[in-house]
Amino acid sequence: MILAWMISILLIGGLLCWLAAQWNTAVVKWIALFALLLDFIFIIQLWFQYQGASLPGADGWFIDYRVNWIPSFGISFHLALDGLSMVMLMLTYFIGLLAVLCSWKEIKYR
Repeated sequence: MILAWMISILLIGGLLCWLAAQWNTAVVKWIALFALLLDFIFIIQLWFQYQGASLPGADGWFIDYRVNWIPSFGISFHLALDGLSMVMLMLTYFIGLLAVLCSWKEIKYR
């Protein structure tokens, strides 16, 4: 479920940035920074939780989240996390944080 929350935080943060851009551009920077920082904290927490695990679960995943979405058509929602995807998420969130912080003073208009 944490993986679904990580995606939702970024989507909600993007929606809030889009709505807040009409009134105050300074708030947009803080919302983007907060959303990325929150997801980065989540992935660091998962890193420390699973760093000592030599073998993932029986199916090869650290986290495996599967929910039937439209069962009559056999459609399901599936998110999974293994060691490589955890490193890639850490890298993505770290570069995202750097991008937001580097653009803090550089971008004046759009």
